[in-house]
Amino acid sequence: MQVEAIKAKLRVSPPTVVRVKKAFLERGIESVVRKEQKRRKARVLDGGAEAFLIATVCSAAPQSRKRWTLELLRDKVIAAGYVDEVAKETVRQTLKKTNLNLG
Repeated sequence: MQVEAIKAKLRVSPPTVVRVKKAFLERGIESVVRKEQKRRKARVLDGGAEAFLIATVCSAAPQSRKRWTLELLRDKVIAAGYVDEVAKETVRQTLKKTNLNLG
């Protein structure tokens, strides 16, 4: 296959095709095949738990509070049965990832 045909088929730039081709010829197939990267830790909050967390943040805070705290949100996710335990830092990072804040 020509570089242009490979480029079009894989939607990559010509230099990428040339670089991969060269690596294959010099070092073999293992050097060019991407290996699946494993996460160091499994995710604590899956998609359903994240959706619940976001919906909770968007809802009104409990009557005794002006706003949600990380501790309240953590307790709410645990009480809903999504996880047995979760750190408030995990809750904070999840909210940060979705550009939500508690203020």
